[in-house]
Amino acid sequence: MLDFFGITIKLLDLAAFCWFLTVWTVYSYIVDFSDCNRQTLVNVMHKYRLRWIKSCIKREDRLVDIRIVANLVQTSTFLASTSILIIGGLGAMLGYGEKAIAMLSHMPFAIETSLHMWVIKTLLLLVIFIHSFFKLTWVIRQFNFSTVLIVAAPRYIKGESDLKNTKESARYVIRISTIISNAGRHFNMGLRSYYFGLVALSWYISPVLFIILSVLVILVLYRREFVSRTLDLLK
Repeated sequence: MLDFFGITIKLLDLAAFCWFLTVWTVYSYIVDFSDCNRQTLVNVMHKYRLRWIKSCIKREDRLVDIRIVANLVQTSTFLASTSILIIGGLGAMLGYGEKAIAMLSHMPFAIETSLHMWVIKTLLLLVIFIHSFFKLTWVIRQFNFSTVLIVAAPRYIKGESDLKNTKESARYVIRISTIISNAGRHFNMGLRSYYFGLVALSWYISPVLFIILSVLVILVLYRREFVSRTLDLLK
């Protein structure tokens, strides 16, 4: 056992916590920032978004495109609202530590925990879902920006002699598709927080289960992002 600022932490709990943060950080870096991310779902979808916006700027009526963005916003709004409810529930849980520990003690395979550790585990969940909330609300804002750009983009007319208008239309294609793809990337991050938040719940039961589920969720996410049937079809 280790003692930090008067809080006693078991080595297994500390190892489980460090392992959880490590696998999440390493996986997020590989998917979102490294050169290995070129064949992920988000990046492959960017090509389709480019084709969508290229088609969009040729149309005078872009109401359909705005409705598509609005539908994307609804999903992010739902998850952001859910994050707020979860954060409120976790805040309330902090005041019921002793009752919750007594309840968990009757569960099979549950490891005995202290009140301090209960607070730490709950705070971890709070941080995860606060992170998710900020990511998802940023997604909503980026979709709103893209809606304004879709309306503002000059119409591209094939064969038109106005070279300046043609170049401006091409710049809008890059801007709009990049913003929408960036929103998709941040949505992926926010959704990933939900997956890891569910994994963090297992820490209440056992640090060993926490470690095992951290590995399993990484395997599931890796398969979906890099080797899924959906990715093959999109490519």
